[in-house]
Amino acid sequence: MKRAWVVLVLALFVAFPGKANGQVNLGVFGGASLTDLAGDAPLGTKYESTTGFAAGILGEYMLTDDIWLSLQPMYVEKGSDLLVGFTPGGEPDTLGLSLDYVTLPVLLKFVSRNRRTYFAGGLDIGFLANAAISDGDESVDVKDAVKDIDLAADFVFGLMLPIGRPALTLEARYTQSILNVAKQDPESEPGPLPTRFRSSGFQFFGGLVYPLGRSSMAIPSSASRAT
Repeated sequence: MKRAWVVLVLALFVAFPGKANGQVNLGVFGGASLTDLAGDAPLGTKYESTTGFAAGILGEYMLTDDIWLSLQPMYVEKGSDLLVGFTPGGEPDTLGLSLDYVTLPVLLKFVSRNRRTYFAGGLDIGFLANAAISDGDESVDVKDAVKDIDLAADFVFGLMLPIGRPALTLEARYTQSILNVAKQDPESEPGPLPTRFRSSGFQFFGGLVYPLGRSSMAIPSSASRAT
């Protein structure tokens, strides 16, 4: 997965070379990932959301003042708590499923005229780095039961708070796997993981974005809009 990181970071800098006119932004971000599984849960198993860590870098190219193309390679921890032997009023065993990915969200960002809020959407391709189930004492590798690549759709709302030349960003993101993440044989013996499931959840980020060139993240003047 180190090779995947190198490829994604190189792709970002090749796609967004520095420009003196300030049409390129670079930044860093990090925060929490709150995810769960959706799918055919095995009999007696229930899924609950779990919290992980996510962080990455971003490069943005301003197609227009209001529409930006954003690439955001990052490392993200996904997963779920598995309640095995679940019955109402009972005490199930709790297993922790961790799914760690190196991902590349490719987003179109629609920025408000005052440069304070934005909406974004796009696709997110993830490369599986680790997959394991733990009972708190021991951990078992389950990469053979999970596909190497995940494709998800992202929906984003964010705030930009100028602090001089750069901007502080606060963002909430919903991400939903489009494809089946499992690669188990449907005819195999049942286990805690289903033969069909998807990952979904929310991500909450804080970051710092810095424009290259002469432009800043401040509201553009009416004269600059006219030109």
